[in-house]
Amino acid sequence: WQAQLDRGMRVELPDAVAQDAVDTARAQLLLAGQAWHSDPVVVAALEDWGFDEEALHAWARLGFVARRRAKRREPADTGGASGWTAWRAALGASAAAPGALLLALRRLLVTEHGEHSTLLPEWPAEWRGQPIDVREAPTRLGPVSFSVRWHGERAALLWDVPPGAVVQVPGLDAAWSTGEPRGETLLGPVP
Repeated sequence: WQAQLDRGMRVELPDAVAQDAVDTARAQLLLAGQAWHSDPVVVAALEDWGFDEEALHAWARLGFVARRRAKRREPADTGGASGWTAWRAALGASAAAPGALLLALRRLLVTEHGEHSTLLPEWPAEWRGQPIDVREAPTRLGPVSFSVRWHGERAALLWDVPPGAVVQVPGLDAAWSTGEPRGETLLGPVP
């Protein structure tokens, strides 16, 4: 299993319970991707987490309507909650819905709009001062990796993105962005 889970997008979260849920969901996702009748949420999560071979085979087993649903990446119903609050609520259902949990986490870690890669659109207050690592998040331009470390009240961002990508991190510093493919910076004070 370790060899399988060393592929694709990998994350290290500061919360041990959340980290265990994500690790378990990634394993469950790989198993669910082998089902005869593919779930569009599972297929979308396989693709968004970089399990390309499994996603390719699962896409072939989707019908027309299911393919449209998977392409739209419809977020799960969160009962009106949003962001990290909704994701924490989904942790309890992660065993039944690993694809939904991983898609929701992906949206909180990395989103893309054309050549713009938005890292951490928001930052959970209880993780202030805690490190996070994201490795090999697939995007249309190529894999994105980043880490957050802390120096007192300020976050330090280390990033490695494909050439041509513009990086921003509004959850930590809404004013900062760069077109540099790799580097490190000390961001402004976190509100």
